Amino acid sequence: LNLERFLCGYKVGMQTGGIDIAMLNVYLYLANSFTSGRRLVELRKELDSFGKQMVEYNQMIPNKLTLVIRRVVSNLVNPKDSLSLITDQDKGQEDLLEQAIKSNNYTFICHICTFGVIEAYIFGRYELAAEMAIKRQEVEKKLSRRLLYHGLTDFYDGLTFIAMAHETKDVKWESLVTKAIEKIKGFVRSGSVNCEHKLLLLQAEARSLLGDTEKASSSYELAIVAAEKHGFIHEHAIANERAGDFFLRNGDPRASIYY
Repeated sequence: LNLERFLCGYKVGMQTGGIDIAMLNVYLYLANSFTSGRRLVELRKELDSFGKQMVEYNQMIPNKLTLVIRRVVSNLVNPKDSLSLITDQDKGQEDLLEQAIKSNNYTFICHICTFGVIEAYIFGRYELAAEMAIKRQEVEKKLSRRLLYHGLTDFYDGLTFIAMAHETKDVKWESLVTKAIEKIKGFVRSGSVNCEHKLLLLQAEARSLLGDTEKASSSYELAIVAAEKHGFIHEHAIANERAGDFFLRNGDPRASIYY
């Protein structure tokens, strides 16, 4: 992803008095910074800085969108001291998702659920992640177009549904996994290098679920290499973690390499 073009749009907007355009571009810069795997500590600093600027210029829509990402990033960096997107730790503040549902803000509901799924999955709250993914899919039907996030949404949907299939042994999750994989294949066919490792990891997880250990093992290895090659450090870590879990479950000594 070329993040510089969003920063350029921000700078031009600020210089010419186009504050709305400037803040839209800076939000896109921050959102794409997260999806492309930038280091979270430096990203959190920018989320704080630009978030304050959005409030200063009364740009409340991009500020609300940015707040969602900031909560996820802050909780991933320091869970103890951060307000989580998936846990209402601040009893004096109405939950962001509840606000969006009350106002029938379908785009914001999908935005919150997208990043809520990511946070819930990473912290192992698979049932909650699945609930948010399904909620988002239902609301998406009311939108003229989906919020794609360069395949990120379908990637975490797939990981979540596979985790639920492992936990519940319910075959209903398998069809949802297949749909997520097909959507990622569409991104790969269109030439998106951002999704090569995503597809490989989902295929590895799906093959593991079906008991095809030989092909799963190969796919995990390929996913790890592809994620590292394209600089997706967070998803490289997830691929290593999932590979480690797979090899451990199958009594393979390679498990220690990935943990």
